[in-house]
Amino acid sequence: MACLDIEANARTRVRRRLRLGLWGPIAVAVLALLWMVSLLGPSYSNLELYITPPLDAEGTRVQLLRPRGWEPMIFQPGAGQKVWNKQKAGLQVLALTRTHWSSGWPSWLQRVVPGGRANVGSLIVNVFPTKLRTAAIHNAGVELVSRSASPAFPNWNAYTDGVPLGSRYTMAISYNCTNRTTFDNTHSAVMKSVRLYIPVSKR
Repeated sequence: MACLDIEANARTRVRRRLRLGLWGPIAVAVLALLWMVSLLGPSYSNLELYITPPLDAEGTRVQLLRPRGWEPMIFQPGAGQKVWNKQKAGLQVLALTRTHWSSGWPSWLQRVVPGGRANVGSLIVNVFPTKLRTAAIHNAGVELVSRSASPAFPNWNAYTDGVPLGSRYTMAISYNCTNRTTFDNTHSAVMKSVRLYIPVSKR
């Protein structure tokens, strides 16, 4: 009887070791998958169409692609939740921003997973009345990409000016991210997408 008990215990220990041994490769595979996803970062598929509220009495709207989940900043919260910030000389500003896709993760996990650290970024659309911008705009419509000089606060930025918005306005567009992978995967699509929104009924 004692021999049978010893043999049964040995078999139980072997089965436990086998079960534990299976979890190791599974854990490695999961971590590898998370690492690959973090390296790829947000891509074109993580962008979504956004159509602004009207910026004037004629109902002029802007359509653009924004990183999924980014929302416009609310200017004058007590005055109808306006997203267009009206400045002097007719300038109107729209700003969209949000933290990185991993912002809800614990801080230790953001540090462990490459690309998982928080991303600070914004998409800003400045709309000017065309009649007020009489001077020629250098490199109008050309996307210019730059990086901040500060190593303590890395920031990648895309900027273009002189983009027409119908016949009455021109736009200056700025898109920036502190996460290099996020910026590389999205800036071209975002910058090319900003244009006049035309309802289907008028196309």
